[in-house]
Amino acid sequence: MFWWGLAAISGASSDVSLGSAFGGGLDIKFAPVIGWRFQGDYIHTHLSGTSEGHGRLSTGIVFRF
Repeated sequence: MFWWGLAAISGASSDVSLGSAFGGGLDIKFAPVIGWRFQGDYIHTHLSGTSEGHGRLSTGIVFRF
């Protein structure tokens, strides 16, 4: 999955720029209503003339209704 959007920073100086993110995940089903999710994302911004990228990993229980 790939997303585009706005990124903003405020404080002593303010800036708004285009940000992007991509990632994906995997759900493992244990029972009809319970599963476990593994997910990874990468977020990129370019604010105040500085390019930054950050990765994020997450996991947890999924309840399906």
